[in-house]
Parts: sequence; C-alpha cells; structure tokens
Amino acid sequence: MEHGPRRDALVQCYADALKTVWIVMCALAGAAGLASLLTKRLNLDVALETEQRFVNGAKIADEEKRMSSRDDEFDVWLGLD
Repeated sequence: MEHGPRRDALVQCYADALKTVWIVMCALAGAAGLASLLTKRLNLDVALETEQRFVNGAKIADEEKRMSSRDDEFDVWLGLD
C-alpha cells in the first residue's frame, strides 16, 4: 500500500484497536491480581486419598505416602528439615 491519507487512516485505526485491547487486558490482569489476594492458600503437599484407582495392588495414596516419606528422609539427610 502506498503512503497516503488512506494508509495513515488504516494505521491509525489499527493502533487505536490495539490500544483498546491493551487497556482491556491490563484491566483484566489487574482485577485478576487483586482477586488472587483474596484467595485462600491451599497446601498441595498432601497425598490424595482415594479408592478410585489402584497401581500394582496398592492404593495410589499409599504409594504417594511412601514416596513422600522418602522425600522427608532426603530432606533430613540434606539438613533442609
């Protein structure tokens, strides 16, 4: 497209549209950031105890407990506990 008033108008429309999208997305990000301050912190380091699936005859929760006890032993060995 050649330089001229039509090209300048098109570039200006494109810039205005991007500016609007930028403002809306910044507002949504700010709102999400504020909402995250109000959420409850949940501990994800707990084993999920369920009877829905089994692995090699053992409950998954049992395997997770066994693995977490290994992690605890390793943390003590490293002095992280």
